[in-house]
Amino acid sequence: MQDRYTGDIGDFGKYGLLRYLLDRIDIKLGINWYLVPNEAHNADGKHIAYLLNEKQNQAIFRICDSNLYDALHNLVKPKRIDKRTVASYGSRLVDRIEKSHIFNTKRLSFYNKRLTPAIDRCEWFKNSLTELADSEVIFLDPDNGLEVESCPKSNKKSVKYVYYDETIEYLLRGKSLIIYQHRDMKPEREFYKRFLTLLKKTKEMNIQSNIFSIRFNRYSVREFIFILQKRHSKIKDIVVNSFMRSKWGVAIQGAKKPHFTFGREF
Repeated sequence: MQDRYTGDIGDFGKYGLLRYLLDRIDIKLGINWYLVPNEAHNADGKHIAYLLNEKQNQAIFRICDSNLYDALHNLVKPKRIDKRTVASYGSRLVDRIEKSHIFNTKRLSFYNKRLTPAIDRCEWFKNSLTELADSEVIFLDPDNGLEVESCPKSNKKSVKYVYYDETIEYLLRGKSLIIYQHRDMKPEREFYKRFLTLLKKTKEMNIQSNIFSIRFNRYSVREFIFILQKRHSKIKDIVVNSFMRSKWGVAIQGAKKPHFTFGREF
């Protein structure tokens, strides 16, 4: 996660999903932002036009969660510059999300220490275990998602990934996980290999869990991987039988496809 992404279309789907779960099940949720410094080499995080006060946006986006939509609109303060450009006049910081009323903070904890190549990652991760010790379910929000073979922890770009050993450590402590995963351009079979690797590693550690994913389809596609301990199986019921049948998961007039579709079960 980078501060510059705050309030973009990906955030809308992410927070919508988490809010939906928190409203329907009594759990303590933790968020590890995997917060990294802003980059400037691309225009990621620019998709904020959905927050403009336009009729189509009201019908497609605000209808899903009006309170969330209005909160992000007030935080981002979008303004159309020309036909193709929308600028933000707000303060796009993760800190603003934590201090807002988007979440019920009585049941939510955050770990927001920045992860950079210069710090001791092991120490950074140990601190996350302490900060989120009371959380039953933890959302991991890296820039890219699960680790890839081409990027070991020694690589400066490793800050963009969650590593398998980190996920296993959370799971061994009885946590369930939801992991953000950017959808790359690889064929689906290749893309899902990392999920299957994670499944294999959980089995090697005798971790009994249910792993599945759902896909957020707006602009750059994202998947959310659920790794649920048995006692949190109700979360899957809520996702499959309620969330995916809500405005978030059904076709809305004016949109080419639902915001969320089911990904795959592993």
